[in-house]
This record gives sequence, structure tokens and C-alpha cells, in this order.
Amino acid sequence: MCDTAVNPDRPPQPFRRLPDRPSSGAEVLARIPADRLVDLLDIAEDGIVTVDATHAIVLFNRGAAKLFGYDPGEILGRPLDVLIPPRFRAAHAGQIAEFGRAPEPARLMGERREVFGLRKDGTEFPAEVSISKFGAGGELLLTAIVRDVSERKRYEAATRELGDLRTRDRLADAEAAARHSETLFRRIVETAHEGIWQLDADARVVFVNDRMAGLLGYRPDEVRGRQKWDFLFDEDRAAGRALFDRRRAGVSEQADVRFRHRDGRAVWTLMSARPMTGEDGTFRGALDMFTDVTERRQAEAALLASESRLRLFVDHAPAALAMFDRDMRYLAVSRRWVTDYHLGDAELIGRLYYDIFPGVPEQWKEAHRRALAGEVVRADQDAFERNGNTQWLRWEARPWHDPAGIGGVILFAEDITEVKRAEHSLRSRTEELRATTQQLWQAAKLAGVGELAASIAHELNNPLGTVSLRVERLLAKTPEGDPRRRPLEVIEQEVERMAGLVGNLLQFSRAGRDQVSTVDVPEEVLKTVELVGHHLRKRQIRVEPEFAPGVPHIHADRQQLRQVFLNLFTNAADAMPGGGRLAPRVRTGVLAPARPAVVVEVADTGTGIPPELLARVCEPFFTTKDEGKGTGLGLAICRRIVQQHHGTLEVESRPGRGTTIRITLPIRPDTNVAGLHAE
Repeated sequence: MCDTAVNPDRPPQPFRRLPDRPSSGAEVLARIPADRLVDLLDIAEDGIVTVDATHAIVLFNRGAAKLFGYDPGEILGRPLDVLIPPRFRAAHAGQIAEFGRAPEPARLMGERREVFGLRKDGTEFPAEVSISKFGAGGELLLTAIVRDVSERKRYEAATRELGDLRTRDRLADAEAAARHSETLFRRIVETAHEGIWQLDADARVVFVNDRMAGLLGYRPDEVRGRQKWDFLFDEDRAAGRALFDRRRAGVSEQADVRFRHRDGRAVWTLMSARPMTGEDGTFRGALDMFTDVTERRQAEAALLASESRLRLFVDHAPAALAMFDRDMRYLAVSRRWVTDYHLGDAELIGRLYYDIFPGVPEQWKEAHRRALAGEVVRADQDAFERNGNTQWLRWEARPWHDPAGIGGVILFAEDITEVKRAEHSLRSRTEELRATTQQLWQAAKLAGVGELAASIAHELNNPLGTVSLRVERLLAKTPEGDPRRRPLEVIEQEVERMAGLVGNLLQFSRAGRDQVSTVDVPEEVLKTVELVGHHLRKRQIRVEPEFAPGVPHIHADRQQLRQVFLNLFTNAADAMPGGGRLAPRVRTGVLAPARPAVVVEVADTGTGIPPELLARVCEPFFTTKDEGKGTGLGLAICRRIVQQHHGTLEVESRPGRGTTIRITLPIRPDTNVAGLHAE
């Protein structure tokens, strides 16, 4: 229902939906949420009735129910004629049709003849009716504001009767009758619920009832004799004078009027005013009736403030927020929504969500459908691909309701892309930290084993030295051909082997002494091949060296390099249990940044190393050999020796195709042995 006569600038708002009328105006209006406006309209004392183009009643407030005696539920959908006395129905239909074609949006009925309403119980009452029209969804709707003017009619009748009696030359009985009528009139006016006053031609109050005086905070005798604008705010007086001038022009109308209460507060009223004229047609003043609508105006102001705060909240919400109708058309949107989705200056209100985001995943559309069915749907993280970029969102879709049911969907979304990037970065850093921790742990293990190895080596060196010295003396005293000499030679060989083992332990712990000299790398490779030649031949492994010409000498610890080559050849042999090819290669190369170097490659045709194990083959105590066949220290020692020479060690392998170990050592003596001298 819409009160256009009270506030013609305010757009129509919904009141109640007419059930089971698929194309009624109420259903069109019901698309606009108005749960709070229902209570405001129900406060009105006047009856408010709206009909559609077929004159079927679609809106009926409590004031109308009280006035006509019908419950809203039983009157909705019935023809307007049930509220009109039968003798006026034909003429009324023509007037409504004429008004629908007329250009003016509103009209006060009853200016040319009286208007009557028909109650449910069959009784009639005189009415003052103002009607307005507006279009909604291509359909014409008519709204009437109906007021029972029975009391006013009785007052006016009594006034006319009193005037007639006074103008007639009657005797005392006629004057007594007139006084009785005046007394009756005053009783009616004094007991009226509305405020009533009568103004003279100068807008001075000549009569006021208690209700009107009470609205202003005065006694009746304090109001009489004062002009109307004495009770208006300064800023409202010009408008008040203009309204009174309309009375001079013979205009009757309804309007909202704000009075200033005695205590300074504002009192809002709905005024129904009509001019009063003498028998000769001269303007005699005005008769005004006022209904207190202060609470209604305060409620309207509170509603407007609430809507303003809601718009402000939505506009400045810290999360992306948008409100849609049942067709997923934008009704409201926050700035954060526009920013997060990079929508720029695009006009969104009224547009379809799917037109703005044509690439919406099907699971999001399903979430919208579920929300429109009444479910709250949410996701803590969801990827949205748009314009080639991935945007991570935390979102929620929930229905919003109006008096008719679910009116649409509210979408809340939070861009968590930066959070996801931070999480990814944190995971990467965590992996780096885990790897570093593992390296430190391995280093700690290696240091502990190194200390143990150094301790064992020192403990073994003394007795081995003593045994070696005694064996040398015995061999010196034993002639060739003596049968006792062979056992002594075996003991000497075993002592040398034990000394080699101790040397390995010392090399691992760095307890030994470095012996840096000029080293011919191809020559050291060949010597190492000769050292393990018997072992390789026994395993049916052929050795095919490949040495490039002109390979320069390097400065290095010869024994340590032999240890590296020996470990690499032994590992290659273990990887070819059924025989194969071992290719040691030596050539020139380059170390970053642009440093000349010598490259040694040891390639075999063995079983190879699985890709997932390549990164661990140089870790101490890690081995790919069967249990009991390897300590896991060989490549760890090799890498340590190469790194001490400021070189690099790389491993390439393909399962079933073999493995290549590549060692690159710098040539300059001030770089490739700097690590050794620093120990």
C-alpha cells in the first residue's frame, strides 16, 4: 500500500501479498523487502486500500479493516464494489476509468458530491477519499486513503443548523434548539479522537477542542485567539501560510503538518482541511482536523536511518559483500567487492551476476541454487580462475527473507590469495628449514663419527707402529728362502692394510696430515686402475680410459685423490655384478665463474640409481647396497675431499643404463688447495 497523498515523492512500497494471484500488483511490489513498513502502515488510523487494474483488492491495512469491518484475509482478492453502496457502483466504475486515463497522479474525491463507504454489516458512513495511481511492472495500481468523516459531517450539519436557526427570526424555543445543537456539536467535537480547530479568515483560532490543544501542549483558552503559525517552527511558517492561501482559494486537501509543541519538540500531524464560506460565498476561514502521526514519522525516520546505516555498512564492509534477488541480479554491493573483483567503474545494480562473471564454476552456481532454496553454503578456500589469474576466496552464500519468503541471496567473500601465497612461502621455507636441519644433523653425526674415528685411529696407530717395526726387524734378520720369511711377509701386508684402514679413518676425521703436491690427474687415475685391476678383471669388467690431450697438472693431496678414485672404481664394480664397462675420462673444463679446471668422469654400465635416491647418495651412512655390503661413507668422503679442494661432485644416473660421477677440480694452486691449508 502506498500513501501518495501524504508524501507524493515517496515510491510505492509493498504491504501484503495477494495469495494465488500470479500477476497481481502485490506480487510485483512484494519483490521489495518491507517487513518494517508493514507495522508503520498498520499504525495509521485511516483506511488504506489498493486495487489492481481489474478493481480487485490487493492491499488492505488495519485501519481499513477497522473502518469497514473486514479482516484483511477475507477481503483480499474481492472486488472493490463490496466496499461501495450499490447505488454508487455504476457511477464509481466510470469515475475510476476516467481517473485512470487522466494525467494527474492523485485526486480528492467528494468535491462535487458526497462519498459513502459500505461496511461489512451493511451500514454506510460518509467518507473522505483521496486516490492516487502508479504503475508497477506494467500494471496500473490505484490506492485510496479513506477517512470516516461522520463526526465532521455531524459537526458541519450542526453548524449549518445553528446558522439557520440564528438567521431565522424565531422565538426562544428556536434559540434554545440552536443552543442545544451547539452544545451537541461541542460535545461531539470535544470527545473526538482527532484534534480539531476552526480558523477565521485571518487564520486565528476561534475554536479548538481539548485533543488539539493537548497535541500542542496548551490549554484550549491558551490557543484561542492566536494565529495558526504561532504554533509552527520558523522554517515551516512560509509553507503554513501557503497552505492557508489554498483554503482561501477553495481547496480542500490532506497534508503533513509539523507543529512546535510547547516544550519545543516536533509534533507531526496528518491534516484534513477544508475552507468555510458564508452564505454569500465569502471566505470565512477553515475547519481543520489533525491526526497525530509523530510516532509514524519517527518510525519512518528510524527506518531511513537504519537503511542509511545498512547502506553505509554494506558500502564500507571489510569483506566483499553483495546482495542479489532471486534472479541473481545485483541489489547492493560493497566497495570491497568492486575492488577485490577488479570491477572498476562498472554499473552493477540490476545486472545479472553471471553476466559480470561469465566463467563462474558450476559448483558455485549450484551453491547459489542451494542458497535460494534456504541453505547456507560456505567454503573456507576455493580457487577462482578469472582473466588468466587464480584468485583464492573464502566465501559464504546465505538466503535473505522478505514477508513473502526467500527474496534472494547475500554473498560474502574474502580474498585470501595473499594468505595462500604466504602459506605456500611458509611451506617452502619449512622444507628449506627441514633440509637444513637434516644437513646439520648429518653434519653432527659425521662430526661425532669423525671424533670416534680419530680416537680409534690414534689408538690403533701406536700398536700398529710397534708391530710394523718388529716385523721389519724380523724380516731384516730372516734370509731369502727361509720358510719363516713368508709368514712375516703376510703379517707385513696385513699391517700395511690395517694402516690403510687407519688412514681412511683419519681421512674421514681430518686427523691425518695433508700432503699437497703437483698432481698429474690421468697418471693418478691409471695408478688407481692398476691398484684395483685384479678386482675388476675378476668381475669381468673391462676398463676403457679416455684422456684428452694437454690436460694440465693441478695442486692437490695425491693420497686423497687416490682415495676418491679408489672409492669411485669400487662403487662402479659393485654396481656391475655381472660385468660391464668402466670408463674413466679426464679432460679440461670450467668452474664457475670462468675458472679453468680439470674434469674427471667415472662412468659405468651398472644397475643405476633410482631418481628418488639420487639426492641422498652423498649423505653419510646412506647406501644403495644390500645390508652388510656398504657403510655409506664412500661417497660422503669423496664429496668432502672434493669440496676441500674447492671442486664439485655431480652424480648422473639412469636405472638400467648406468651411472656417471663427475668431479671438477680447479687448476690454480691458490684455489684448489685453499681448503686444505685452512684445515
